Amino acid sequence: MRVTKVIACMLALLILFSSVSFAAGTASTTQSTTVNNQQLMVKRLSKLMAKNGLNESNFSFGYYDILRDFECYCNRDMLFEPYQAIKFPLAYLYYNEYQGGKYSNSSVIGGKKFLEIFTESLTDDKTNATDALIQKYGGVSKVKSEFQALTKTRVPKDFYSTTKLNSNYCIDFLKLYYRAAKYNSSDFRTLLVEPLKEFTPGEYSEKYITKYRITHRYGFSEADSAAVDMGVVKTEYPFLFIVSVEGVDNAEDVLAEVMRYIYEFNEDYNALLISQITTKPDIPENQRKTYTTRSYVKPILAGVVVFGVAVAAVVGIIIIRRDRKLRKLYEDDDDEVFR
Repeated sequence: MRVTKVIACMLALLILFSSVSFAAGTASTTQSTTVNNQQLMVKRLSKLMAKNGLNESNFSFGYYDILRDFECYCNRDMLFEPYQAIKFPLAYLYYNEYQGGKYSNSSVIGGKKFLEIFTESLTDDKTNATDALIQKYGGVSKVKSEFQALTKTRVPKDFYSTTKLNSNYCIDFLKLYYRAAKYNSSDFRTLLVEPLKEFTPGEYSEKYITKYRITHRYGFSEADSAAVDMGVVKTEYPFLFIVSVEGVDNAEDVLAEVMRYIYEFNEDYNALLISQITTKPDIPENQRKTYTTRSYVKPILAGVVVFGVAVAAVVGIIIIRRDRKLRKLYEDDDDEVFR
């Protein structure tokens, strides 16, 4: 009986170890697939960067695929101008205060009514309205502290002292913005979505993307040969983006080229992903590894294994207790015989 118990315990431990290893292997595979996606995207983008003289000192981009919950960056921590990029999160900050009752339609900032200066700051290329809103809020440092608190993004120290942003922060802000746009009131769409959809049609990120209207806020500095654009592309496979180029000729055109690449990458890979799920085409193994898919088969199997271990443990306990009762019964009978 003791041998049987030892074997049962060893078997239970083996099954438990296998289930833990299985779960760890699944997590490792998912992480590896994500890395493959990032490497593939950046590798293909590198040709476009080389063509336009882009490098780690003058180029930054961020991409987030909402459907696959996949993101990719290039120079994610590099702080960039132009100043206009701050208009987007600043407007979101003020919208929250407007909804909270701190401001009303009759409130005056910078000599203008609230909704007037709010819309001007968000959609006008000039920075007068934005300057007034930043000053009213308490200065750049306070505004930037509120930005960071909204997203919890880790940022460098000089993030707080300038109007500059980086791709890491912008993507996290756009995730927040996208969720708010999805579940918020009609006021949010009226003030923070529709004006940005009608913004500069056919320019910047919309130069080569004509099938969809993009909710975005761009910035341009002729003196710095710099351009930046960030927003939401609501296709069948929606994604968030931020692209910044500095110190290059025709910065606006270069930005538009990068956006065309991101858009085509997003459409092609998501279409292929959907076809994999529905029709299961014969795709070479090395290409399959470049996609991140959500599979529930392995978690279910892991759950079955864990459940099996639990059942085995319960059965083992029952057997051991029964064995003890039988031993006691036999011992009691033996005592009765020898009396």
